[in-house]
Amino acid sequence: MECLPVATMESALHFLDSAHMNHRFQFGYSWFEWWFLALIVGTLGLAGGGLYLLVMRESAAIWCLLAAGVALFSTLMSALLIHRSRFQVVIAPAGFYVTDFKGTREFADEQIICASLSHRLHFNQGDLKSKTRVFELWVEQGDTTEHLQLSTKLNIHTTDLLLHFIDRVHQFLYERASAGLRDSEPFEGEGWTLNATSLVVRQKRTEQSFELSDLCAVEIFDDHLCVWQSGQDEPVLRIPVSAANTRVLQRLLSERLQPREQEPPSEERLGRILFERKPDRASQICVWLLPVLTLAAGLGLLGVWLIPALGARPGVQVAILIMLGIALLSWLIVLSQAVEFRVCEHGVRRKWLFWMSQLRYSQMNSFTYSAVRQYVKGAYAGTRFSLTFCAPTEGKPKTLSYTKTLRNADLELENLREHVSEIIAQRMYADFAAQQPVTWTDSLRFLPEGVEYRARTLFGRKAPVLIPFSQIAGFDSDNGEFHLWVHDKKKPIAKEEINKPNFFPGYHLLARVLASRPTGTEVQSRP
Repeated sequence: MECLPVATMESALHFLDSAHMNHRFQFGYSWFEWWFLALIVGTLGLAGGGLYLLVMRESAAIWCLLAAGVALFSTLMSALLIHRSRFQVVIAPAGFYVTDFKGTREFADEQIICASLSHRLHFNQGDLKSKTRVFELWVEQGDTTEHLQLSTKLNIHTTDLLLHFIDRVHQFLYERASAGLRDSEPFEGEGWTLNATSLVVRQKRTEQSFELSDLCAVEIFDDHLCVWQSGQDEPVLRIPVSAANTRVLQRLLSERLQPREQEPPSEERLGRILFERKPDRASQICVWLLPVLTLAAGLGLLGVWLIPALGARPGVQVAILIMLGIALLSWLIVLSQAVEFRVCEHGVRRKWLFWMSQLRYSQMNSFTYSAVRQYVKGAYAGTRFSLTFCAPTEGKPKTLSYTKTLRNADLELENLREHVSEIIAQRMYADFAAQQPVTWTDSLRFLPEGVEYRARTLFGRKAPVLIPFSQIAGFDSDNGEFHLWVHDKKKPIAKEEINKPNFFPGYHLLARVLASRPTGTEVQSRP
């Protein structure tokens, strides 16, 4: 067992502070938590108000001072909670030090028995602005196990300074697990055990065992580690990535699973299901509950009309008719959103009630993606995502669409956008490499020597303008509009909406073509 450097704790901390200042990390609650500051302000306000009422000899003074006492007690307990939660971690070459209210303790990497890594995403008006990295460690200390949660909120453009330590821990756990499996020792995580030839999963009160020879693939989708069995499209196992040792399990399984043979092209089979989007539970209930309410309102209206005595009171027929209309309209709205969208290994599938359509990636020649922010009285109300896949047929092109309004971005849908765009861009590049014109959008076209642009006006389109690849300085997108920049121009020379068909495949193709230009030609993405 490799030990930490022999030195006193004080000298080690001093050395690490002086040589590696950014290796000291603070975790736990902050003294500037909003709820703690609110308690302080509330306590001072109640105390001040109580003293004022006491001076004015008001009877409410005693109640105000009692409330101030309760608030003071809550503030003191919160301060104790914050104090006990705060701790510092100093990274050492083969371990780390933890300093908290108990003092300073030394841990070696060999004492780590489990680790987990997950992220909580934070959005602002639908845009991903930051994320909270949660790295949890379980460390053996004598006969007890200590749990440490290293959480840090990071801007999306900020480098995680703990990343090297996280990789080091995962690498150590992986090497120890690999050596143990070679010696037929099991490797355990949260709810599962990996043996040399099988994976045992414990869920609730049941236990399932899967032979590694029967498993064929392992990937992370929707914050879950998904494992597929040969011959089955749906994953037989889904483990949260936040569970202990899940990242290590993914690496171990990836090395040990035998990939299954590629399926021959088929219109029916789309391969294993990667992720899916279903209506929420409330919508599913409403789909079946609202027709019952509609039927009840209809029967009530029919009874009122057939039995005049029931409708003797004024407005009864009108009230029931309004209820019927509201129930029917609500049902139609919910019914229109009851769409199940599946993303599979070789294509996508859309199911609405009893109607199902699907398209393979190899069939698609056009793809449209849009994300439109919606506002109600100036307040952000969500983003409407729309994906349209199109495949040529003998008659009318076959189209598959999926539309959903979400509060925040859907990273899996964005990954799907990139995947499909890259597939179509590969075909576009093949035509481009053969010196053929390649249509991008109705305003843009790739030619062997550059990008052809036809600007739109109120009276049609202007004459085409050729923008040589050598003159392109950069490109970007802002507020749903694409900009193409050239050297010595302060304004973009070309503009296009990003919700046009095949915009994203063409965007991939442009990046690839510009990247293949001679060395020294710089391309910038302007803010």
